Amino acid sequence: MALRPPHYAEDVNELALYVDAWSAAADDLLAAAAEITPQQWEAPSDCPGWSARDVLAHVAAIECELATGATPSPLIPIPGRPPAAWWIASGVAQRRGMDPAAIADELREAVQTRRAQYAADPPTDPDARPPRTIGNLTWDTRTLLRNRVVDMWVHDQDIRRAVGLPPTLDTPGADVVALTFAAGMPYVIGRKVAPPTGTCVRVVIDDTSSAYVIDADGRCVRAESDEARHPVVTLTMNRAALTLLGAGRRTYATLPPDAVATIEGERELGIRILDSMSLTP
Repeated sequence: MALRPPHYAEDVNELALYVDAWSAAADDLLAAAAEITPQQWEAPSDCPGWSARDVLAHVAAIECELATGATPSPLIPIPGRPPAAWWIASGVAQRRGMDPAAIADELREAVQTRRAQYAADPPTDPDARPPRTIGNLTWDTRTLLRNRVVDMWVHDQDIRRAVGLPPTLDTPGADVVALTFAAGMPYVIGRKVAPPTGTCVRVVIDDTSSAYVIDADGRCVRAESDEARHPVVTLTMNRAALTLLGAGRRTYATLPPDAVATIEGERELGIRILDSMSLTP
């Protein structure tokens, strides 16, 4: 699903924010990589079948392709999966056995190249096709730039959790990811869970409250004030819970202690919504 967070007042400012947040998230990931020992790189991550090193390899492969156009080689077809999944798996496989420091250097160089490209030719049209995507995805510039923030920041957190480093929840990248996942709640409620017509759900994230209702056409829309007074269920999440659930890294039952999510009202519906929040591929 192509997530569409609320746009900023000027689209060009939105694109600049995404570029800056992606750049800062890359610096955070590289800083974390510099602290990790060779043994820690083998720790399993929340990405099934991937070690912390595999996560780093994935990010490096994507950034290298976007920087230079170099695709993973060999490209390994995966029956029943779209080409983008082939690219992802092949980029990781290509780097298995590499020294993590060499992978980090590769990532650093690709990020520097892309920064120089953005500095020389800042993106201004959110609906334009970008010079490159991965796996022949037909994303516009807004979607690519926003999703690079999400991918970079979420995978930095994957690596940090795998090796026991603290998360970075108060950064520009975290802000973009939280906004993106919060904006996906109507899709989660209305399309993935699809409760009956008239169901009102209140969602409170970082002290910001929003209420949604299922209308007569089955759409999840903002609730009017009268409807919002009587939600069937209220879900309250801190940023740690929102980002873990939105990235599909945890279920409600497996959230760690620092990721707080509470349910008031219809508990079964609340759990269904929280467990359906994954908005990443």
